[in-house]
Amino acid sequence: MLKTVVDSNARERCLSAFAALRFAQVSAREPDLDRAGVDVARDGTRSEQAERRILAARDELLAALAAAPELLLEMELDGRVVRLRPVDAQMATAADAGQAGATLSDLFPADAADFIASALRDACERGVWIGKQFELQLPKAGLPLALSVFRRSGDSQGPPRFTVVLRDLRASEQEHDALRESEERYRVMFDRARDGMFLLSADGELLSVNESFVRMHGYETAEALPRNLKDLDTPETFRLFPARMSRLLAGEALTFEVEHYHVDGHVFPLEVSVTPMSCAGKSFLLCNHRDITERKAAEEARRKREAELLAVLESAADGILAVDTEGRVLHANRRFVELWRIPAQLMARGDDQAMLDFVLDQLADPDAFLKQVERLYHSDEVSMDTLVFKDGRSFECYSVAMKTQGVRVGRVWSFRDVTERKVAERERRFIEAQLREAQKMGLVRRICGRAPVRVAFQVCDTARLPRRGTCGIRTIF
Repeated sequence: MLKTVVDSNARERCLSAFAALRFAQVSAREPDLDRAGVDVARDGTRSEQAERRILAARDELLAALAAAPELLLEMELDGRVVRLRPVDAQMATAADAGQAGATLSDLFPADAADFIASALRDACERGVWIGKQFELQLPKAGLPLALSVFRRSGDSQGPPRFTVVLRDLRASEQEHDALRESEERYRVMFDRARDGMFLLSADGELLSVNESFVRMHGYETAEALPRNLKDLDTPETFRLFPARMSRLLAGEALTFEVEHYHVDGHVFPLEVSVTPMSCAGKSFLLCNHRDITERKAAEEARRKREAELLAVLESAADGILAVDTEGRVLHANRRFVELWRIPAQLMARGDDQAMLDFVLDQLADPDAFLKQVERLYHSDEVSMDTLVFKDGRSFECYSVAMKTQGVRVGRVWSFRDVTERKVAERERRFIEAQLREAQKMGLVRRICGRAPVRVAFQVCDTARLPRRGTCGIRTIF
């Protein structure tokens, strides 16, 4: 695309150079009346100096023209410049000064002047002469220019006048090279991307695909790949295509999963990111496909491990509760629900605070347990305690911090009903006490049966046994 905005500095240089050129030309052509008697030798020297000024001014104008991306000249049919007009309206007044009378031969080399003169004659007959290109030979290199000539309207009186537009094509070539370089860069990025990429038309036609997309489907060349997406989609994936396409054509970017057929017939999963785009009034979709076969296998393996772990937790004899650092329930196994007698409706609600209130209401000392819980939430401490219930039950409580990669993410509680064991321990202690009491009674009887009454009483008092009724004590008065 040609530039249509003129560099202001370059235009000013053109104007200045043109004014200098005209001054030099006038100085060379008009006689000096005040010096009419000066000898011919001095006139010749002055003429040479004026000629050099003309050449220098013309070189400066050509250099300015080379720096300006666009230049406008108002000319007559004979090639005489009426004025040099910049595109910028603010410079129009300055451009009109000191420019009348210059000819094409004064400004341009002979071949360029002839070329422009020919264009003026054609425009005089046709009214317009557009888009011809020529090369203006400058001292160091040629300057490619595009020439357009327009016959001015409203010139019925006097000789016809024309607007001559000269555009520097170097900027266009540079822009074209930059565009070509940019296209090449993005083509390389497109072709070498690890993900499969393609451009898709609104009717599902594959317009352009990269090498990764071809390889992931098992094909050797893009030409061997089916040209329509429906030939790669599985029936279930293609069933969702119209709804997705409607959203995409409405301008919505989407990410979703699909299944495609490999060239050998097997089905493999892909994650797709689609971005709508338009070019030259047509809608396209830029699609990025990533093979997620390994990720799906890893997810399936993780789900299997989670299912196995859940089965272990559910088969445990202890009630297990996992909570995060904020006390929210992550998992509670079936045995935990049974031990704490939590209603199914309460568990289904997932209300952590209601569940905690229900649990605390069963304890003999809920405040002590709540303080213990709040302290352990922010600690790596391993805790072992016994909880006593209002109804006489006893739970053994074991708690340990739950960590992931060394970071505390919650806490696991294990509860075991030890009520029967506590009862058995109390009974065992009672029996042992009775046995010790019986053993002590038998020993006292043996001692007191052989000792005087006074000594027998002392033994009974020391053993904390009653004096009266102790068998085997002789009565000696």
